[in-house]
Amino acid sequence: MFQLIFTYVPRNQLGTYTGLASVIVSLAPALGPTYGGILTSVWSWRAIFVGIVPLLALLAILGAFNISGKALGVGDKKFDYLGAILLAITFTSLLFMFNNAGTHGWLSPNFGLWCLWSIVMIGAMVTYAIKGRRQLIDYSILKLPILRLRLFNYFGLQFINIGLSFVLPLFAQTVLGASAMTAGLMMLPGAIVGAITGPIAGRIYDKQGPTTLLTFSAIMASAALLLFWLTTDYFTVIIMAVIYALLRVGFNTGFGTAISDGSTRVPLPQKSDQNSMFSMMQQYAGSIGTSIMSAVIAGYEIHHPTVTGTIMGSKLDFLLLFVLAIAILISVLHVKRLEIGQN
Repeated sequence: MFQLIFTYVPRNQLGTYTGLASVIVSLAPALGPTYGGILTSVWSWRAIFVGIVPLLALLAILGAFNISGKALGVGDKKFDYLGAILLAITFTSLLFMFNNAGTHGWLSPNFGLWCLWSIVMIGAMVTYAIKGRRQLIDYSILKLPILRLRLFNYFGLQFINIGLSFVLPLFAQTVLGASAMTAGLMMLPGAIVGAITGPIAGRIYDKQGPTTLLTFSAIMASAALLLFWLTTDYFTVIIMAVIYALLRVGFNTGFGTAISDGSTRVPLPQKSDQNSMFSMMQQYAGSIGTSIMSAVIAGYEIHHPTVTGTIMGSKLDFLLLFVLAIAILISVLHVKRLEIGQN
């Protein structure tokens, strides 16, 4: 989807179209708990999977007849199977590492062994990316400092988004005793607010550029996460829904903007690599975000009753996400300094 936008949409309309596309990507983590909670309450958990089959079939038919295009800069290159395998093993190792932290504790031998293995795999992947004859993705684009920071911005926002989509429904059900439907509907106002915010932010980007939007995004995300951390002991479903809606304003302001601006930093033949890298990190942000958030809560639940452990773990999760939001803000300000230096 993003690749088609970056290839065919004029640059002066890039933000608008990317904003619309980012709504689709960002709605899923918010609407997922709503959809799953309702179906689980009125039917069964199996209905979650059955319900999406007709939609998937319809989308496959529409895509087959309406989407076309050829990747630029591919030529006769062969697929990098070894690179794909190393990348998959590395990312999977990191997930298992945090899973073992939640299951056995952060000081357990299991966690330590998986840490060592993950470090080895990261080293192998980086070495292969630098010296290998084939490349799954053209990692040389990461030499561009502004692109690296935009990628961090994009990854960090999705990490926050998916992490909260896991923590908030869990807290509502475990601590507040809310039903699955209530916990899911709690996320709906934020999803709606985000859906409205994304296209508006895209249009502003086309007119004013990324700096103001990304700064506002990071500040809003930081403020919302700070509120989550400070008010955890006073949570109600309504309080959580309101703060989450504020978070979604920040998220949807910056999410599409980060990938839009990142796409302008590379020449056309490398846009497929840039899009692949951003898409890969967006997907992995969801996996690793859920894994780390759950590991923190599970780590507390090992030594405390379930409800107490969930409260303590959630507070630490909010604090960790707040620190990440501050890091995103720092990265945005650093990009501004780099651009001033270039001019």
